[in-house]
Amino acid sequence: MVGFFNWIGFVAPAFPASSARAASYTRPRVSWLTKNAELRVKPPRSGSPWRASGGWATFGTMEPDVDLPLDAYLKVMKKDGETFRFPIRKKTVTIGRDPACDLHLDDPYVSRKHCQIVFRGEHFTVIDLQSLNKTVVKGKQYIQKNLMPGNVIDLGATKLLFEWPTHLEWRRAHGIVGEVPSEADIPEKAEPEKPENK
Repeated sequence: MVGFFNWIGFVAPAFPASSARAASYTRPRVSWLTKNAELRVKPPRSGSPWRASGGWATFGTMEPDVDLPLDAYLKVMKKDGETFRFPIRKKTVTIGRDPACDLHLDDPYVSRKHCQIVFRGEHFTVIDLQSLNKTVVKGKQYIQKNLMPGNVIDLGATKLLFEWPTHLEWRRAHGIVGEVPSEADIPEKAEPEKPENK
């Protein structure tokens, strides 16, 4: 059975623990992107497994209980023609200009923490991290987009081709039927590209 959190995405504003804003931030509205509902949760206690990046935080314990496929990868295509393959080896992969990112992109139009690729238990989702130039899939800007093999993600002047060769076989082996859900896709209003300085 596919885990309960397969359909869930989680983002919440991240504040320094010592800030006055954090101290007064007692009842946050947390966006849980599910099939039919938005849920609210209380703020985490000290020491809870939050991972903050680019002004957003991912709650570490909300990963699905299904093993990560071993053959999913991104084909990175740079503007200068250089290409390389980046294997997806974590359930949450952070992409950006920051050298600390799992996938570091030396592209002036890419934010320091630009987006994440998240495994949801039966499919992968790209989530924008409030980047300046947004995350584009199939020519359209998204805050969140469930991915299909062959989808091209545009980040600044860099293209990422998402591939998962055993996608259909993997879904059948795990008893998953039907199409990859699209109701959780969140489009973003298009804006002209600007050099990224943050």
